[in-house]
Amino acid sequence: MAYKLTQGPAVIRAASLTLTGTLANVLGDADSDNANATSGAVAIGALATLVLRVPYTRHGSSTTGRPIVRVYGSLDAEGTAAASVSNWQGVMLLDGSSFSSGAVELYPEQMKLNPSASGATVFSSHLINVSPFNWILVQLADVDGTNPGEVANLAYGGAT
Repeated sequence: MAYKLTQGPAVIRAASLTLTGTLANVLGDADSDNANATSGAVAIGALATLVLRVPYTRHGSSTTGRPIVRVYGSLDAEGTAAASVSNWQGVMLLDGSSFSSGAVELYPEQMKLNPSASGATVFSSHLINVSPFNWILVQLADVDGTNPGEVANLAYGGAT
């Protein structure tokens, strides 16, 4: 049975975050953030799927900037201290074209959300299957590592 949020979105990080050209863990920096300040781990309980909401602003000097989002899951027990969660596994994509060779190849999924213009754009990811996991970890980067943009906040389940 899928879990449906009934109290609005869950905030992973409420404060803005300037991206870099390298994938980095999203860490919480306030008591209201669900991401742990040390590890970035987010307890998801019985959540089966999630949609990330990413309000992104492209740097004024960039014409190519766009956020890259990667999600990991962990099977560590729900009672594990958030700062100690480990055993991260990337959410994977199946390469259906490889099936004819007798083995299906898997790739770590990275979503490159593509803004249509400079300035602020609010993105939502596709549905991400997190049903096997007790914890998630979100990483963000910018395609333009020289002039990276900024994410205003990060949440799952709707607008903040």
